[in-house]
Amino acid sequence: VVKPGALFRGKPARLLPVQNRIITEGLACNGLIAFAGVGAGKTLSYLMLMTLLSETHGIKFHKMLLLIPASVRADFHKQFVDYQAAFRLPRGIQIKTYSELSEPTSTQYLEALQPEVIICDEADALKSFGAARTARFLRYLKKASIWRGGNCRLYILSGTLVSKSIKDWSH
Repeated sequence: VVKPGALFRGKPARLLPVQNRIITEGLACNGLIAFAGVGAGKTLSYLMLMTLLSETHGIKFHKMLLLIPASVRADFHKQFVDYQAAFRLPRGIQIKTYSELSEPTSTQYLEALQPEVIICDEADALKSFGAARTARFLRYLKKASIWRGGNCRLYILSGTLVSKSIKDWSH
């Protein structure tokens, strides 16, 4: 996934040990919950994971959905541009914000797309069981999850999944 001889920020391009672990475990388990703080390399990890899922499982990039907070969308695009010189990145992935998932049309979007991979960056945006976005997301996963006979793999990455109690994620 690292381009041969590539430099990143003036140094030989490489993945950090935590990034390698996220990718390895994510591929082996067909899903993942990764607790990784700010600066741990979550963005590059899930981009590499998407690339390798395509190469190893034949999953088309347009069947991969990345959910991100609206506040990080511009930064994500900047990081993507920075990474593409040194790393093989996925092309044509679907990117939605959690606020877009709150819209009523997102149910039809998920049903039409039928993503085979969903990556939730900063997944704490889904912790409120009563929120429309969480309800829509869970309804879709109950039907489509690879662990329930479907073909959708779920990867959750965040540094702040639990803010008050493990009960935040009782659903």
